[in-house]
Amino acid sequence: RLTDAERALFAQTVGTRRFLFQDALTELPAADRAVCDSLIGSEPFTRMRTMEEQLMRGGALAPTEPVDARQWAASTQVVLAKFQEAVLGAGDGVVQRATPVATGVIVRLSLAGGLGLLAVIASIVLAITTARALVQQLDKLRVAAWDLANERLPSVVERIGHGEDVDIAAEAPPLEFGNDQIGHVGQAFNAVQRTAIKVAAEQAQLRRDIADILRNLARRTQSLVHRQLSVLDVMERREDDPQELRDLFRLDHLATRMRRYAENLLVLSGAAPGRAWRDSVPMIDVVRGALAEIEDYTRVDVLPLGEVALDGRAVGDVIHLVAELVENAASFSPPYTTVQVSGYSVAHGHALEIEDRGLGMSQEDIDAANERIANPPELKLSGNARLGLYVVSRLAERHEIRVTFKASPYGGTTVVVLLPQELIKEQAGQEPEPAVAVPQPRAVGAGG
Repeated sequence: RLTDAERALFAQTVGTRRFLFQDALTELPAADRAVCDSLIGSEPFTRMRTMEEQLMRGGALAPTEPVDARQWAASTQVVLAKFQEAVLGAGDGVVQRATPVATGVIVRLSLAGGLGLLAVIASIVLAITTARALVQQLDKLRVAAWDLANERLPSVVERIGHGEDVDIAAEAPPLEFGNDQIGHVGQAFNAVQRTAIKVAAEQAQLRRDIADILRNLARRTQSLVHRQLSVLDVMERREDDPQELRDLFRLDHLATRMRRYAENLLVLSGAAPGRAWRDSVPMIDVVRGALAEIEDYTRVDVLPLGEVALDGRAVGDVIHLVAELVENAASFSPPYTTVQVSGYSVAHGHALEIEDRGLGMSQEDIDAANERIANPPELKLSGNARLGLYVVSRLAERHEIRVTFKASPYGGTTVVVLLPQELIKEQAGQEPEPAVAVPQPRAVGAGG
C-alpha cells in the first residue's frame, strides 16, 4: 500500500524520470535514439507506463491498490533489463566511435611529442654547436689580441721608434672575424692597432726631429767652441803676463767644458762626436784630457795608470766618459774630499777606477745605475734626472766598455771602467806616471 505522501513522491519521481528521458533522447545520436524509441514502444515498457498511471491515480478511497506488486516487479525487471542492454549497446557504440578519434588523438600526441623531442634535441645540438663555435672564435680572438698586444705591436712600435721602415700591413695585419659581434670586437682591436702604430710613428718622427735639432745645435755650438779654443790658443802663446795667462787658461778650461756639454747633445741625438784621433794616446793623457773638462779638477788625484795607450778611435768617447764619471764623483762628495783615478791591466783589458769619499749610494741605487748603464733605456724628454748616466751608457755601448758601480770601502762610491783588450796598446819604455793633482787643461789635442 502507498500512503498519500509516498504516492506524491512516486508521481514526482516518475515525472522527473520521464522529463530526463525525453530530454536525453534529443541529445542522443540517431542510432541510439532508434534503440530508445524501440524500447519505449515495446509492450513491457507500455505496460509499465500503464501501471504507473494507475498508481498515480489511486487514492485513499480505493479499497485496494490498483497494481499488484508481483505484476509491477515483473514488468519493471523486463524494462530495466532492456534498458541496461540499450545502455551497454550505446556504450559499445560510443567506444567504437571513440576508438578512431582516440587513436587519432594518440597519434597526434605521439607525433607532437616526437616532434617536440626532436626540436629539443635539435635545439640542444644547435646550442652546443653554436656555443662551441663562439668559444672557438672568442679563443682565436683572445689569442690574436694577446699576440698583437704583447708581441707584434710592441715589436712594430719599437722598430718604428728605432727609425726602421716597417711594413705595417705585413707586420701587424688586421684581425678578421666576420661581421658578427665578435667581428666587431676584432674591428675595435684593429682600430686600436692602427691608432697605436700611428701614434708610434708620430712619436718616432718627433724623436727624429728632436735628434736632428739637438744635432744641429751641437754642431753649431761645437764649431763656435773650436773657434774659441783656437783663438784662446793663439792668445795664450803670445801672452807673457802670468795673471792674464791664468785668466786665459780659465777661459780655455770653461770652453773645454762647453765642448763636452755640446758633445752630450750629439750623444743624445745618436751622432758621433766631431773629435777623432788617428794614433794611440797614452792613458795618462786620456785621463788628463778628461780632467780638463770638469770644474773641480783640482780635487782629483791621478794615480799610476800603467804603461798602456788607448786606440785613437775610442779616445774622444773615453775622455768624455771619464769626464762624466769624475764630474759625477766630485759633485756628490764633500768639497774637502778628493777623487782618485787609478788604472791597471787585467785579464780582459785595462781597468780604470774612479773612487770618491762621499756619502755613497744605497744598494738599490747602485743596482739601478748598473742596470741603466748595462741596458740603456730609451731617452725620454721627461727623464733628464740621470742624463749623465744615459750619456755614459751610450758612450760605453759604442766600444763595448763595461762600467760598473760598487760601494767603496771608504764609504763613497767606486766606478770601474773596463776597457776591452781591442782598445789597449802597449807603451814600451814609458816611465810610470807619478800621482798628479792638477792636469793640464789641454793635454790632448782637439783633433787627430
